Amino acid sequence: CFLRMGDLTKQLKLLETDYIVQSHSNTNGSLITDFKTYIHVWCAGGYLILKELQLEGKKRMPVADFLRGFRFEKEAILI
Repeated sequence: CFLRMGDLTKQLKLLETDYIVQSHSNTNGSLITDFKTYIHVWCAGGYLILKELQLEGKKRMPVADFLRGFRFEKEAILI
């Protein structure tokens, strides 16, 4: 998938996730995060819990490590 932040788009591989079924009215692809330990992504019928990922040009890492080194805007989405 791709992480879009304004005009910037980066490729993001989701290597380990969980899925929680939950009804919602949020925009698919929008992120929920505390910017320290977790990232959840709203999608059809629930949300993904990201556990391990890889940003283009970087090594694979747990989400908490990713959040320590990468800052993104609250309006960022996954496409």
